[in-house]
Amino acid sequence: MKTKLITALPALLALAGCSAAGAQSTPTVTVAGPTVTVTAGPPTTEADAPLALGKTADLADGATATVYSYKRGVEPRDPNQDAIDVKVCVGAEPAAEGDVPATPTVSSMRWSVIDSDSKQYTIMGQKYQSAMRPEYPLEQAVRWGDCMRGWVAIQGSPAAKMKTVRYTTDNVIMEWKLP
Repeated sequence: MKTKLITALPALLALAGCSAAGAQSTPTVTVAGPTVTVTAGPPTTEADAPLALGKTADLADGATATVYSYKRGVEPRDPNQDAIDVKVCVGAEPAAEGDVPATPTVSSMRWSVIDSDSKQYTIMGQKYQSAMRPEYPLEQAVRWGDCMRGWVAIQGSPAAKMKTVRYTTDNVIMEWKLP
């Protein structure tokens, strides 16, 4: 039994290390007597992977979000200002069941950029004006079915390698891969 376990151990360790890139695929290893069983979690799906720029993500209740482009150093006086060109379309008004649904809002505070070291960069702030026009609203009420597109100013870092653009709601996290 010791020989089988020693022979299987490097293979098990290699399998366990393979899933480090996919946080959701955590293998479990069970060793019982001379039999060794290796079970891996479900593989990541295309929906889990970041989308390409220009691709539209389907959100809850018929809403959609799209990232068109990402630009670095858009303000000559501030090399830390980056910008993302985004669009969000609110779904159709849901059927009223009991309470009347709230007025939908769009917000630049839902957008951020993640670098290769997993650091998150968020919007420049409420008082800061973006060099890019038109600006995406900081927070604005819209009608059901409306779309809003514009540039979100991000406090970036010229030294950082930006990896993904992230859009976050209460129940959804979507990402787009940066080149």
